[in-house]
Order: sequence, then C-alpha cells, then structure tokens
Amino acid sequence: MIQVTFFANSVSQDDKKLICVAIVHTCDLYAPAKSKEQSLIWNNKINQEFMNQVREEEREGLPITSFLVGLDNMKIRAKNETSFIEFIVMPLWKSLNEFFDGKLEELITNCENNKQYWKGMLEN
Repeated sequence: MIQVTFFANSVSQDDKKLICVAIVHTCDLYAPAKSKEQSLIWNNKINQEFMNQVREEEREGLPITSFLVGLDNMKIRAKNETSFIEFIVMPLWKSLNEFFDGKLEELITNCENNKQYWKGMLEN
C-alpha cells in the first residue's frame, strides 16, 4: 500500500494512487526534461538500445517495431524526438508542474529548449 502524507485528507485514496502513478510515469520520462547536454547523452543511450532491439527482432525473425527503425538517421530521430516531447512528455510535465504549483518550471523550460533543438535539426 502506498502511503502518501502530503495530500490533504479530503483527497480520496484512489486519487492519491492516481497522482502517485502519474508522478512515477512522468519521472520515467525525465531525459527530455534535463539540460540539453544531459538530455542528448540519455537520448543517445536510449536510441542505441532501440536500435539494438530492432537488430534483435530482425535476428529472431520477429515483427520489427516500426517506429524504432532508422534512428541512426538524425532527421528521423529529430522527428521522433520532437513529436515525443510535444505530445507525450510536455503534457505530463506541465500537468505535474501545475500540481506542484509551478515548482517544476525549470524542467518545462528544458523540455521546450530540447524540443526546439530537435526541431532545428529537422530544419537543417
């Protein structure tokens, strides 16, 4: 059972669990919320893992996970990262930031800066 002590007593147990799940899930998507330098380090590690997965799927004769194909091409990676940050990462972090009364604004700024970096890669 999850014990949460910073919620008001008026918040239901189900809502407390939902908030905790949202926090954990959002934190799992932390790489784009880091500084650009740190975000790029994690991006390279994660994408290397994805490319390894595609090679393993090919080797095993399994269906290929299509959105993981071509990540060694920076234009494809930039398109994926831009969409991932815009449609998945940013909404989660913005919601969490609202819940924490704006205390995560630096992370929102990092996400926006990283999204702009990847958009710039698409334009060049």
